[in-house]
This record gives sequence, structure tokens and C-alpha cells, in this order.
Amino acid sequence: YTSGTGSGFDESSISSWGRKYRSDEFIYNNIDRFFETGLINDINFNVNGGTDKYNFYTSGNYRDGGSIIPNTESDKLSVLIKGTAKLSQKLELTASANYIKNNIKEGIVGGSSGGYANNIYMYPLRYDIKRYQYENGEPYYEYYESSGSEETARISPMWGIMKNARNTGTQRFVINGNLAYKPVEWINLSYRVGQDFYNQNYGYVNVPGTPNYMDGRIYQTKGNYLYQTNIFNSTFDKKIVQDLRATLILGASSEYYEAKTNSFSGENFVVPDIYSINNIAASNLISSEGFRRRQRYAVYGDFKLDYKNMLSIGVTGRNDWSSTLPKESRSFYSPSVSGSFTFSELFDNKNDWFGKFRASYAKVGKDAPIYATYTSLLPYLGVGGGYQNNATGGNINLVAETTIENEYGVELRLFRNRLNIEAAYYDKESHDQIVTARVPLPTGFVIQTFNVGKLRNRGLELSLTGSPIKTKDFTWSATLNAWRNRSKMLEFPGQIQVFPYTFGQPYNAGKAASMLNMPVLGIVGTDYKKTEDGYTVIGADGYPVINGESDALYIGNREPKFNIGLLNKFNYKNFNLSFLWDFRFGGDVYNATRLGMVARGIAYDVGEWRDKSFVFNGVVEQADGSFIKNNKEVVLNYNYFVNNYAAVGTNFIETVNWARVRYITLAYTLPRKYSDRLKLSRLSVEVSAQNPILFTNYSGGDPEVNSAGPNAGGGGGSTMGVDYGAIPISRTYSLGISVGF
Repeated sequence: YTSGTGSGFDESSISSWGRKYRSDEFIYNNIDRFFETGLINDINFNVNGGTDKYNFYTSGNYRDGGSIIPNTESDKLSVLIKGTAKLSQKLELTASANYIKNNIKEGIVGGSSGGYANNIYMYPLRYDIKRYQYENGEPYYEYYESSGSEETARISPMWGIMKNARNTGTQRFVINGNLAYKPVEWINLSYRVGQDFYNQNYGYVNVPGTPNYMDGRIYQTKGNYLYQTNIFNSTFDKKIVQDLRATLILGASSEYYEAKTNSFSGENFVVPDIYSINNIAASNLISSEGFRRRQRYAVYGDFKLDYKNMLSIGVTGRNDWSSTLPKESRSFYSPSVSGSFTFSELFDNKNDWFGKFRASYAKVGKDAPIYATYTSLLPYLGVGGGYQNNATGGNINLVAETTIENEYGVELRLFRNRLNIEAAYYDKESHDQIVTARVPLPTGFVIQTFNVGKLRNRGLELSLTGSPIKTKDFTWSATLNAWRNRSKMLEFPGQIQVFPYTFGQPYNAGKAASMLNMPVLGIVGTDYKKTEDGYTVIGADGYPVINGESDALYIGNREPKFNIGLLNKFNYKNFNLSFLWDFRFGGDVYNATRLGMVARGIAYDVGEWRDKSFVFNGVVEQADGSFIKNNKEVVLNYNYFVNNYAAVGTNFIETVNWARVRYITLAYTLPRKYSDRLKLSRLSVEVSAQNPILFTNYSGGDPEVNSAGPNAGGGGGSTMGVDYGAIPISRTYSLGISVGF
């Protein structure tokens, strides 16, 4: 269907609810024409050597390449130098230096909730996505309208991708040193110092002619970042009596972090073709400076007793002080207790197998983000000037986040290590979780960091490793890892029942959120009205009735029911084959990409069902409160899809399973007699494929999605399972040659 909003052709509309395309009108397959094949080059080398007192290791890597996204590329150079010197019989010094240079150009970027490829997926099919400029470089607008004070321009997203790319340049220098002293056989003392310094430049230009920035815009930020660590460890390891060994570790550490940044942005270039801050009038410039610092100190101890390598018990304690918490809460303590029983030591054939039970308890504290305790001031750029509160408010009542975990496990090694089994059960409870999220406007702020309550995770982990076949020329080894986790939100502050994640709200029909007494990785949103027996209620007009009582019903759980990873390795003479299968069972995905495409009229199923007659399966409520089966035929028109179907979140929740090959690698190593003739110590060739196979019932591109990135909303999983303009994981094939001298 061509452009329009349900009443024929409308060139000004960005939706595809117009009339059907005529036979003489061309339809572009813009998605297939947009993505391309990227080429990556990766070169590595390493050199090592030494004497009985000195040794060194040097390695380097250069990697450059493109992407499946046009005008997207990166290059990275890394050099590492490491050396160890034995200064005396008791004193040893180790030092390393690592230089990294990385440049990234990104042709496509997303918003706060993701949406990286929405402009591609939803671009009207009547337009050629590759038609974005004239031969002289001027923008080619598919639609343009000006009312004098306002102008509307529509251009292919390729204009922004090719003209307005984001550029990030980073130079990093990491140095580490370690001095180890062993005065007697059972005492080890070490002092480690490290510094990680990097500078980063990030910027982009919206060239003149870009819609919303017709006269151009520029943004630049430059930062210097420093992370310093100092760690002192003392280890005392000695037999107290014949069968009893004691190990004591005492240590202290300090960590310092600082970030100095300067940012500039401005609009309206004086001379259109000069993209510089100096080419913008001072009245159109905005600058800001940032200086963020954090200091941490810690002291810790670890005491362990081991009896006959059969019974062991350990106790640890760590106290941290962090500058990111209020003064009265800066100190927090993290203890743990663990024990194990190696029951195989009780048997005469203990050398043929191994078995151990273990249990542990740990309490771990975590500090707050930098400067989350106080509200900063920002310049007021309006009439009169001055300063105003930042929209991100401080919280002087923050306390350290605490996680308490109990874990129980068993380890078995059978058939002379041909089969290894490990199983564990854990029960983890987090208190006073620290998150940064939206708050009610009456607080005077938009975003604030606070402690949100309590949640629980319980799970099982199983690992099986074995060698089913092992002969002179052929070996087959396999590792199976399986795990499941069950979470529950136990407590929120105050009267809060639902906590939506800041960056997980692409549409009101569905939002990534946590709800009290429900699994943590939830989806809340709208659903149809249901009877007590679960039947959908159909209105007198023949269409399903939307439940108007709440737009925050718990409609999905993004947490998988079960996960399995299966790694196989086959070695036959000089050939090596390995591949990793990844299986996921259950877990919901919120297909917000499809919701947006349905609302625009561009989704595949809209084209299949639009304007067709249909009888909804459900019941119609009668005047006396009873229900009868619906038999009214209705038309699935623009009004239904936009105002009914797209407004109900459950229509876009999919319970997903998948089986995928993460990678498969085949390598061949030239026999030694041939490599010796070439005066080489080793020569091997490797072919590999990453993500070559995916089987899934998901209707979108790839069910492994996280729309706003792994740290959005203050938690690693806040937008996991939300597909909002996500770009599928690319399939990659590689060929490598390794040469040793």
C-alpha cells in the first residue's frame, strides 16, 4: 500500500495506509538494498624469549573492517610489551605496557530506547532508499513543504548515514607493575600498581540540508580519563601440623578514577561547507565542562584451613569505603564463609576419581554512581541568565546495594577424568538496589538515583565435560553447560507496584518493567478484556474490547525458562573441528519493531489481512451479564489496526525458543616435517563462521535483542528482550593463517 492514512493516497503522510499500489508503480525492497557485506582484516603477532633471570613477551594486533551497515567502519591498533626480571632469589619484578588506538565511524545510531534501524524498516516502499542526493551533492527530498515559518522535508535515511556519521577516536595507554617478595618459603608479599589512561574524542556533524537542521549542526566532546590502582597482598601458607594446612591472605587496595570532559554544540553554520565550531556564531554555541572523580579504599582478609585435602573451611572479610556514597554510608562490609568436603578421599581408589561437596555464603556490597548524592547546577540560558537545578536530582539518602548469596554444589570427575560433572544451586537476594530512573515530576526532577527495594534470584547450573572417544589419532570431547534462573521482585519503596525502566518504553502498549511479586524482567502493558474463563470479550461492534482498567498489566516475562550451551571438539591427526550450539527455551520478546510497522501500515501481516472480513473468536456480553459466542463479521481496516490492534501490547509479545550455532571452526596444522622444511615451527590454516545457523519461532529478525544496550536504565537486563529497531546479529565468515617461527 502506498502513502496515506486510510483514505487514499497522501504524499505528505509517512504511513503506508493509502491505496494499493498500481501495477505501473515500482515498489523498492529497501531492507535488502540497505544492508551490505562488510570485510574485516585482522593481523596478530607475538614474540617471546628470555633467560633464566629475564623473559619478555611482545604482541601486536591490527584490525580494520566494515560492517553490514553502510558508512560504518573501525580500525584498531594494539601493542603489548611485558617483561619479568628476577632481581634476586627472593625478589621478582613484572611490568607491562599496552597501547591501544581505536577509531570508529558509525553510520547509524539509535535513541535512548534503541530504534537503530527503525528509519530503515519503516521507510515507505515507494521511495528508493539509495536516492538521497543529486549528482552535485545537494539533498534529494522525496517530499518538501514550507509554510514560511515551518518546513517539512522527507529524505532517505541514507542521507544521515552517509553524511552525518558519528566518529569516536580513542587512544589508551595501560601500564602495570608488580613487585613480589618471598622472604621465606611460606610467605609471599606483593605490591601491584596500575594506571589506565585514555583520551577520547567523539563528534558528529548534521550537514546543511538535513531535516530539522537545515543550516547544519555540530557536536564535539573531548575527554581525558584516568584509572589508578594500588594493591598490596600478603600470603601466609603453612602446615600447622602434619595434616592441617592454614592459608591467610591480608591485603589493602585503593582505586582512583577521574574523567575530565569538554563538550561543544552549535547550530547554523555561517559558511555552509565549513564544519567547525569556529564557523558558528557565539550566540548559537553551547559549551559544558565535566569533572567526575571517585575514590575507593578497601582492606580485606581471607583465612582457610585444609585438612588432608579432604575438609576445608574458609572465611573472608572485606571493608570498602567509597566517595560516591553519603559520608554516613561510605563504609560497607562484605563477609563470606565457605566449606568443602572431598569425599573421594575416603576411598582406596581415590586416584581414579574425584568427588567434592561445597557450600558458601557471601554478602557483597556495591557503591553508587559518581555524584549521585547531590544535585548539580546548570547555566540558565534564558533571559536574566543565572543557574538552575539539573533535571537529574541528587539523593543524600543513598546506601550501598547489598547482595546475599548462598550456593551449594557438587563436583565429580569419573573414569580417570574422562567425565567431569559440576552442579550448583544458588539463592541470591539483592537489597537496596541502586538504579537511575524517571521519578514523578512533583519531586522537582526528571531522573534520580535511588535504592529501589529487594529482589531474589534462584537458579541451577550444570556442567558436563567428557571425552566419549579418545584414540591415538582421533579425539572427541564435549562440554554441556545448562542453567536456569527464576527471579522475583520482593519489595519496592513506598507504595510502588510497577517500576518501568527508563530506556525500555518505546510505546505505551508495552514497556520493560518490574512488578511487585512477579519475575524481575517483566513486560507491562495493555491487553484485551477477558472473562473469568479466559475468553476474549468482543464488543457490540464486533471488535475485541481493550481492558481499560490498567495500561500496566503484567503481560510478559523476558527471562528464559532454560538455557543450554553445547561445545563439541573433534581432533583427527592434524585436523581440528569445533562448534558451539546455543539453545534457549522460553522467555518473552516484546516485538516493538513490528508494533511500529503495524501502526505505519508497512508490516507484512497488515498486507495479508488488511480490508478482509473476519470473525473474532470470543464472547459478547449480554445485558444480563451472560456471554454468548461472537459471530459478527467485521472488516480489518485502518481504524482496527491503528486504534485497536496496535494499542494492545499482548499482540506483540512472543514466547521464543531458539537453537543457534554460535561458531564453527575447522583448522588444519601442517605436519612438522613439512613446516621444518619451510624453516617454520608451525603453520596452520583456519576457516570459521560465526552465527551461521539460527532456528527460531520468532517473527522478527533475531530474538537475541537488547534495544538500548546492556547498561540501559541502570541494569544490565533492563531492555533485554525488547526488540525496537534492533539490527540482527551478523553472520560472519573468516579465513585465517597462523605462522610460527
